[in-house]
Parts: sequence; C-alpha cells; structure tokens
Amino acid sequence: MNSSLIFSQINNIVTLNEDETKFLESIFIARPFKRGEIIVKSGDIALYLIYMNSGYIMTYFTNKEGIDYVIQFATTEWW
Repeated sequence: MNSSLIFSQINNIVTLNEDETKFLESIFIARPFKRGEIIVKSGDIALYLIYMNSGYIMTYFTNKEGIDYVIQFATTEWW
C-alpha cells in the first residue's frame, strides 16, 4: 500500500515519530471500491475512516419520496 499521500496530509498537522508511523501503517487497510458501490448504508455503523487516495466519493441520503440529496463530495487526498 502506498501510504505517502495520507502521511503527507498528517505531517501537515503533526509530526509522527517512527513508532507512530509504523503503528498507523499497520492498521491501514487499502480497499478499492467499484463505481456505484455503496460503502455504508443508512442505519449501518461506519466502522472505518476513509481517506481517498484517488477518485471521488459522494455522501447522500434519499428521502421518503425517493429523492436523493447530496451531502458532500470527496476527492483525492480528502478524508
């Protein structure tokens, strides 16, 4: 897994020592998603923090009438 983008973002805020960096790398999970794949469904508990290495992701909800409302978009190097 290429974690240089996420560590670049983290190092803009705090400086990690070697042990902290190794720990974070040990818990990172690289997971590609397919276009249109739903990552977390309404009512489910979100178990992970997502960092976008590349691509785009959208958060939305669907009202009772079936209309989708976009809450946010995320792109490369976004949490």
